[in-house]
Amino acid sequence: MKRIVPRTVSGQLVAVALLALVVAQTALFAITVDERQNAIRRWWTDYILSRIASITELLDGMPDNLHQAVLDASDTPLLTFVITPKGPDPQTGIDKKSVYLRELREMVGKAPHQVFVDVADPPSTLEILQYWTAAWLDWPVPESDPWLEASVQLINGKWLTLEVARKVRPPSIALLLVPIGTMVFVFGSALAVVIRQITRPINRLAEAADAFGRGEEIRPVRPTGPAEIREAIDAFNNMRERLSRFVLDRMKMLAAVGHDLRTPITTMRLRAEFIEDEETRARILSSLDEMQQMAEGALAFAREESAAEPTRIVDLNALVQTVCEDQADMNRSVTYRENGRLLYRCRPHSLRRAVRNLVENAVIHGKSARVSLNRPASEVWITVEDDGLGIPEENMSQVFMPFVRLDESRGQETGGIGLGLAIARSIARGHGGDIRIKNRAGGGLSATIQLPINA
Repeated sequence: MKRIVPRTVSGQLVAVALLALVVAQTALFAITVDERQNAIRRWWTDYILSRIASITELLDGMPDNLHQAVLDASDTPLLTFVITPKGPDPQTGIDKKSVYLRELREMVGKAPHQVFVDVADPPSTLEILQYWTAAWLDWPVPESDPWLEASVQLINGKWLTLEVARKVRPPSIALLLVPIGTMVFVFGSALAVVIRQITRPINRLAEAADAFGRGEEIRPVRPTGPAEIREAIDAFNNMRERLSRFVLDRMKMLAAVGHDLRTPITTMRLRAEFIEDEETRARILSSLDEMQQMAEGALAFAREESAAEPTRIVDLNALVQTVCEDQADMNRSVTYRENGRLLYRCRPHSLRRAVRNLVENAVIHGKSARVSLNRPASEVWITVEDDGLGIPEENMSQVFMPFVRLDESRGQETGGIGLGLAIARSIARGHGGDIRIKNRAGGGLSATIQLPINA
């Protein structure tokens, strides 16, 4: 069922409109057929009654030995005339008030008891469709009772009886399909064009929302289309402006804090030089160096986040390979498993930094890094595995928090201040993805940058 129903809004609207058109045309066609059949039935009945009246007058005016020749000449595939010694049973339930019976009496000028007419009910729509289908497909026509039976007593006492077979002549199938097909094609084409014009702003809005979700700089979407769609576009534009302003203000505030911390740190460093106790002075200077690194890291993070790097299409395989080669050149144990060329739209400098942070984290704490690039389903995965001790499950939620270091033994020799994973996750989410980490079954940690496939 899901394969039949269109997935797009325009496709569903066109499908519903065409279905409604077909249903309406079918209903109109059924009404037209019913009225047409009633009109033909009335005309055909008048013709038959006049025919039997004229043959009755003809037979009454000639010898009995010529009657059969007249009947043979009058028979048709639909009309069968016979002469019987006895008339129909008056108790057969013939409607004596029938308008057809009254008309035939007036035509032949006979007494009421000398004329009988029995007209069957008109065929139902289902019966008409059965007759038509059988005729179109050349199948045997379903049998049915005679449509009309009429009997008139002649002067010689015998009865002239006429039986009319019930046969429905179908129209040409081309006569039905061509108008309906033409109407569906013309109406469907016009409807598709109109709906496409209506839904095009929705597509532009979806593309802009997807790009904005990946952190790309986008221009305001031009409001077009119906009023409801224009309102949605205006709301999106306002949201985009407010979020951009909010993020920029926060980054400016973080940069200002990092910048303003430099002065008190420098002042405290100068004052620490006057402390006579060397051990105390060394501890204070070490703490000040750590604070300096944190301030510089926060300032660098804010500066990079506020920079508007344009997106472009790059070979993701080459990007990851370059990061691994740079780490290997520093005599670090880094291996990369290539997986072919993969073009991807991203902010390459930011994404390179995210990969580098994961690789450095794996090398420093896990002694080695194994990097791979995969494309499962609708995502791109950059996985970095190490052989370290892993992370306790209760601390998994804390590793991405800024300035949080689970390994307290790390000092200035590693240069870590607890921003590496936070920056990497911020970059991944800025591309519409995320980072997932888990402990490996064989020991060590596995960190995966999961990015959505984009155009």
